[in-house]
Amino acid sequence: MNVNFVGGEPTPNLHYILRTINNSSENMPVIWNNNLYLSELAMKLLDGFVDVYITDFEYGNDKCAENLSGISNYSKIIMRNHEIAYDSSDIIIRQLVLPNHVECCSKPIIKWISNNLGLDVVLNIMSQYKPFYKASEYHDISRLPTMDEVNELFRMLKH
Repeated sequence: MNVNFVGGEPTPNLHYILRTINNSSENMPVIWNNNLYLSELAMKLLDGFVDVYITDFEYGNDKCAENLSGISNYSKIIMRNHEIAYDSSDIIIRQLVLPNHVECCSKPIIKWISNNLGLDVVLNIMSQYKPFYKASEYHDISRLPTMDEVNELFRMLKH
């Protein structure tokens, strides 16, 4: 049995979540399942509270994060928070392969993880991207990733 905070974005409810778990008499593992685009204060509040982080590491650079998701300062925040998560608990990192973004996003993410977190990190390369919602407005992500793109990452991981 565990408590898994996922779905939407649990961070706005962080104070309530912390208060509720602290008042519980059960000792259950806590899983924090989100993109880790959080403030440093939120990460400090989670330190010692979370047993396992399940994270999403989407973009390998700020330009793609800004263009595709309207997120600024992505790299600094996401890298800082992955280091904090790695230092404080177990971590599983999910990397969604975006079509046409293997060189600019997926490969730099894998290199960063290897150089900064090490080779023992659990990394889930996810190939199930589907171009929904407004993806058709962006030519580069308006299709499924190819098997060549996905296999290129697996070849990289083997070396």
